[in-house]
Amino acid sequence: MVLAWFGVLLLAMLAETQIKPGVGSVWSRAFPLLLAPLAIWSIAFFALLLILQRPLFTLALLAAAMLLLVLVNNVKWKSLREPFVHQDFEYFTDAILHPRLYVPFFGVWRTLIASLAGVLAVVLGLWLERSLTQQSSGYAWFGRAFLGLLISVLVLVWLSRRQTIVVTFEPEQDLQRLGFWGLLWLYTLQAFTSTATASIANPYQGRAQRSLSKACSRADGLQERRGSESQFPGPDPTDKPVLPTLVVVQSESFFDPRPVYPFINPDVLSAFDRLREQSWQTGALNVPAWGANTVRTESAFLTGLTPEHLGVHRFNPYHRFARETHIPGLVAELKAMGYRCVCIHPYPAGFYRRNEVYPKMGFDAFYDIQHFSPEQKCGQYTSDEAVADFAVKLLENTNEQMFVYIITMENHGPLHLESQPEGPLSRLYTDIPDTNASSDLSVYLNHLQNADRMLQTLQKALIQLPRPAVLGWFGDHVPIMEQVYEHYGYPSGQTEYLIWRTFSTDTPQQADLNVDELGVALLDALVCRIGE
Repeated sequence: MVLAWFGVLLLAMLAETQIKPGVGSVWSRAFPLLLAPLAIWSIAFFALLLILQRPLFTLALLAAAMLLLVLVNNVKWKSLREPFVHQDFEYFTDAILHPRLYVPFFGVWRTLIASLAGVLAVVLGLWLERSLTQQSSGYAWFGRAFLGLLISVLVLVWLSRRQTIVVTFEPEQDLQRLGFWGLLWLYTLQAFTSTATASIANPYQGRAQRSLSKACSRADGLQERRGSESQFPGPDPTDKPVLPTLVVVQSESFFDPRPVYPFINPDVLSAFDRLREQSWQTGALNVPAWGANTVRTESAFLTGLTPEHLGVHRFNPYHRFARETHIPGLVAELKAMGYRCVCIHPYPAGFYRRNEVYPKMGFDAFYDIQHFSPEQKCGQYTSDEAVADFAVKLLENTNEQMFVYIITMENHGPLHLESQPEGPLSRLYTDIPDTNASSDLSVYLNHLQNADRMLQTLQKALIQLPRPAVLGWFGDHVPIMEQVYEHYGYPSGQTEYLIWRTFSTDTPQQADLNVDELGVALLDALVCRIGE
């Protein structure tokens, strides 16, 4: 039992050396960062031993768990440029429920290795090792194991209550300074002890009312000016505040790759270019995600909260928001202005706990994958065309003042699972690149063209509505395309946004924004209707 325990601690230290992008020197760490990982793995060992009664079986299972964490961390670093953090444990369940989003990135060989390690651990434990009760008389081992567990728990509790180590929540930096097990320990500790997000000031608080007051003042001034110039003074009903229909599209993995890869055909985003020239405001968008973790960008847009506001909850804000009773933000402000707020997202409503979070934000309806059929897919997911058609029908069949928030799925990876697009590659490239290095890029550009057509469809539909309209469009993050990036260069990680209005033909304002500022810009675009 003692040898197996030491074996677990040794393996924990060795496993950390294989973590990418690498950890700092063990000896440069504070004392709690040396002792806490030993206490954590001791708790795991003694607790599992009390259940299994087999030291080698326990050692083998914990070794398999360490191997799995190392493999998952290294895959995540390669794809998302971020090490494994405490919130990622929840994704193990999601990988079972939504395997297409996770398993292909992990890889067939890694899956086989991890599965084989688990099988070998079971074989070693159940077939080759007798229980401690059979090996010795009585239950003396039980007392020693329980004592080891108790001491380990007390040590970890003591360290947790006294720890004063500063955590930045910048995973790569913290990994270097804290080590892998120290990072997981302190992030988890912060998740349980941090202040509730509900106590944070709402960045949208009162924004809608101030905007409406400003709009009414502009309308009154315009009425007075027109009345003084007229032979028959009187208010013009057209000068009253008119709040337009608002449609916002969070386009999956949307960004403009043409400046980074000049061999791409400029016509890939022709509709986007035209609309950008006609927009009220456009620019680059700083987003808190790379390759995945849509929820981070989505949360920042809907709540206006920055990663600094969220602290440890920045990695998956909805996990924390699901415990709130009310979530203030953009949706609540729009409802205060009289909007009916709906979301369209062709994926299961329970993913990221949206079905729990959205009602607390104020959404009146959520149209998820159940409102779409398998025949509407393009590639692996529901097509942007189908989503656009659904949104258009929704707007055409209502007289309500609507906010329609659309989250697309078509361009979601893994791109390498799809076959190369049909038709000549000249529609995607001006100079055909190396096929082996650009296969993911070709698939991506094919879907990007469909996103561009969706933008055009929505523009035409909004022009035909009796009510004026505002269209917002932005990308949540760049796609996962490791081979493309390694061969042709990495993008900055920024995406693009635009805000277009049916009642605006001015030269667009150029402004680079953080995604948490985008909602305020949209509110400003709504109330500028008066006096134009």
